[in-house]
Amino acid sequence: MGEIGRSERAVGWVRAKGSAIFETSRYAFFWILFVGLAGIFLFPFDVRRLSRFEGATDTTEFLRTLWQVEASALALSIAVIIFAFQVVSSSGYGIKLYEFAEDVHLFPVFYVGIVGLVVDGLVLLGFGNGAPAGSAASWAIIVSGSSFPLLALLFTNTVRVLDPEELHRRRLVRMRQEVSRAVEREITERIALNLLEHQCEEAGIEFSPFPLASPAPDSEEITAPWNGYVDDIDTRKLASLADGDVSSVKLFVYVGARVAEGQAVLVLPSSATEKKLRQGRKVVRIVEDVG
Repeated sequence: MGEIGRSERAVGWVRAKGSAIFETSRYAFFWILFVGLAGIFLFPFDVRRLSRFEGATDTTEFLRTLWQVEASALALSIAVIIFAFQVVSSSGYGIKLYEFAEDVHLFPVFYVGIVGLVVDGLVLLGFGNGAPAGSAASWAIIVSGSSFPLLALLFTNTVRVLDPEELHRRRLVRMRQEVSRAVEREITERIALNLLEHQCEEAGIEFSPFPLASPAPDSEEITAPWNGYVDDIDTRKLASLADGDVSSVKLFVYVGARVAEGQAVLVLPSSATEKKLRQGRKVVRIVEDVG
């Protein structure tokens, strides 16, 4: 059971980190920022070769104007998104602001715009190859210019998402996802419960899914340190508690069970040594509620 819990957490951690690097908004921002900053030093092409820029002065003036235009367009897009969300939130579909922003793909557009402003500012300050002209200026123009078609796509997505049929469809999709996750969690918890009962029976450990009503005489209780839920139970450590002269070990929780602070999760006899007590405190892993 402990091995199942650990392997499941390991697979989940790898999957979550792998998807987070490319999908989670905060990681996406750092990737875009990294590419934007690296480009002002590594981009090899000077746009003046194919343009009417006659020197660094013309390029600098263009970047200043581009910076102001991009900042205004980005601020306007955010205002429009917030206004659109107010319309959606009053429609009764129960969509949260973060979900709405993901539906219209606001985050990548916003991040590209912010990085474009940062790159323009750094080039104007003289950072990069040939700044404020040269290949650094070329890269700044490309990064900033890419935000404008993305803003057009953002407005298109916003109009599409505001359609009542689309709102209803997305709501159904979220409901199906929540139901699927709940079913998978229930199946996993039931399998873990059956394995836990079997292993407790083999190790001679008394298992009851009901919390202890009152402290048992001549016993040492391991209690929950905070309100939360049981994330894992190390059955190897649990089985080793019943070895030697320690008997009458009782377990009162299972994976997924909700626990309150101070609730008894494991009971050892009063004859248990300090080493056994320290080991008992490591058997049940409880994740604290953050809400």
